[in-house]
Amino acid sequence: MGYLKEIIMFKFIFLFLLSFNACAFDEWSEADKTREAVYLAVDTVDWLQTRTIAKNPNKYYEKNPILGDHPSVGQVNNYSLCMMLAHVAAVTVIPSEYRAPFQYVSIAVVSNSVYKNYKLGITINF
Repeated sequence: MGYLKEIIMFKFIFLFLLSFNACAFDEWSEADKTREAVYLAVDTVDWLQTRTIAKNPNKYYEKNPILGDHPSVGQVNNYSLCMMLAHVAAVTVIPSEYRAPFQYVSIAVVSNSVYKNYKLGITINF
């Protein structure tokens, strides 16, 4: 299973389980904001690496089943932006006691993807 598919599934399963509680919309602590900034920074690196994959279809292929093997840069941009917005939305509605675990797992999953891409020689291109 592709790592991005796992992220999406994790987010939807987590939100489904939390739907039994009313949406919290609790205020974000400074720690929540810092974790989300870290997540968005790491996810931006993944986004830029995925753009490199899209720009080099003869050298690399994408493992995300939603994007397919050879997405266009536009598809990568749209997908990545939507996923970032979805993550922020998810963190907003998650009750504060579950927010940190969700953010830590998200950071770990995307960091693992970035590391694997790095090990394959995938660089960051703007």
